[in-house]
Amino acid sequence: FQALNIDEDAILLAVDTEAVITKINVSRGEKEEFKTEFKDARFTSCDYSSNGKFIVTGGDDYKVRFWDDETNQLILESDSFYTKHNSHSN
Repeated sequence: FQALNIDEDAILLAVDTEAVITKINVSRGEKEEFKTEFKDARFTSCDYSSNGKFIVTGGDDYKVRFWDDETNQLILESDSFYTKHNSHSN
């Protein structure tokens, strides 16, 4: 897994570099996995929204995507808001 996050209800949320989102209910031992159509996105981060209804992912394409937690459907995709720089600055 590339990124992991655990919510308050013991749900482990993970994404990988193949743009697969995995939800594991730790207390029940249940695993749900869904592949997205964004194979080139290489998801690197994930989290639940504050109300727990949405999953938010970020990836190498510098886009933020919001997914419905119940249906696993993409709801919103941001435009790339980050400009990649070749130099490092602090």
